[in-house]
Amino acid sequence: MNLQTGLNQGILFETPTEKFIELCGKWEIRNVELRVPKLREWLCRDSVSKIRKVLRDNKITITALNSLDDFGLVPDENLGMLAAEAEWVGQMCEAVECPLVIAPVGRWFDAPIPLEQVRRLTLERLDLLGRILAPCNAVVGLEPIAFPEFSIQSVHMADRICQEARIPGSGLVIDYYNLFQGGMIPDDFPKLKSPVHIIHLNDAEMLPPEKLDVMYTRTFPGDGKLDAEAWTMAALKAGYTGVFSLELFLRDLWHMEPDAAMFKIAGKLKQFTESLDKLQKPIF
Repeated sequence: MNLQTGLNQGILFETPTEKFIELCGKWEIRNVELRVPKLREWLCRDSVSKIRKVLRDNKITITALNSLDDFGLVPDENLGMLAAEAEWVGQMCEAVECPLVIAPVGRWFDAPIPLEQVRRLTLERLDLLGRILAPCNAVVGLEPIAFPEFSIQSVHMADRICQEARIPGSGLVIDYYNLFQGGMIPDDFPKLKSPVHIIHLNDAEMLPPEKLDVMYTRTFPGDGKLDAEAWTMAALKAGYTGVFSLELFLRDLWHMEPDAAMFKIAGKLKQFTESLDKLQKPIF
């Protein structure tokens, strides 16, 4: 199966970005999702031309920048600051020729407000980001997060917001871990009506739902309790042709030597894609 896999930089968050890019190139992982603070740090040190050369030399495509956090409920009075941040991220997109900025939904910093108000505010801010990023040849990917501290936990609500967006190109960022935590099943995938810009590939540790953490209890696809193979097959069957970007926040990987960690990561990705190949082979 010619599955387009990639890596979210969070998997080796403590590794310098240029080293991370070189490791991806060495292991022939061509699609990379960079973290905004890490790319900003790199741009403060090296010129755009040098960074583009590193990407070309390693045959790397930057599929997404992650992320414009907590944008959805920014107070009206502070929208100028959100716009300024989006403009800076848009320039980053131009620098590395990246077509997508991931925008996770806002967290509850105070008492929750009615969901209809959340929908309206998030839609207005999604359109603001879309208008700013469009001249930079980038679109926004809205990512719902199925944990209580986040304002939009339902993929279906995020799907509705993307459908209502006035700026062309707004779409979804799908994360298996959040789909599972939110109670969705693979058969629900074809029901999504908005474009899916990228899929975060992962699994959930063998823990009860109340013990799962928004970040630190993810694991490699196939090593946990959600059926990552079934989710992937459902996405492909529904017509998804984009990147499956491995997004994990495993402290054990952060503490390993980067070369050893990437050896493990590449092996796990290969193991997962081979398991999908077996599912597709006819049984006689």
